[in-house]
Amino acid sequence: MKSLFTAAAALSMIAAVPATAATIAQDAAQIAPGMEVVHDKTGDPVGQVVRIQGDAIIFSTDQHAEIAMPSNAFLAHEGKVLFAMTKDQINAAVAADKAKAEAAVQPGATVLGSAGTPVGTIDTIDDELVTVLLENGAKVQIPRSGTAASANGLVVGLTADELLAQVPADAIPEGEGEGEAEVAAEAEADLG
Repeated sequence: MKSLFTAAAALSMIAAVPATAATIAQDAAQIAPGMEVVHDKTGDPVGQVVRIQGDAIIFSTDQHAEIAMPSNAFLAHEGKVLFAMTKDQINAAVAADKAKAEAAVQPGATVLGSAGTPVGTIDTIDDELVTVLLENGAKVQIPRSGTAASANGLVVGLTADELLAQVPADAIPEGEGEGEAEVAAEAEADLG
């Protein structure tokens, strides 16, 4: 435990000196799946590293299977990964974020595509399906399991074009979508 307290003191000194990108990258490179995540001040267990994904470290706790945090929130030390929050603090924060995001998933809420851009709004929602009202007036159903609540709206794993491709042509309301085809034809003629 003495080494963890020494590490905590070192962390407080490090916090006073701005970290460089190289230092952060070096610390992240020492972190690997399976490593134990512990509270930086007490050494109490927080969770375990699941995987590294870009600039994020995905770890689990006793209540949450995958929590993504920026890699600069962690520090590798003596075979463990130091983290500033306790297990109870991170579990409570994740639960609160999930509840807030789920509460925002209501009819009329924005639906974001995989690129993060709005693709429509929620028309109806139940335990199994989300019906999305696309901007052209067409509706498409998506399994609830293919969506995720976020602070900015409901996120689906498809782009607006991919969603539109799932809608039969006869399901698009009269007069909708025609303007898009005309604009595309005009743009093609201008290029040619």
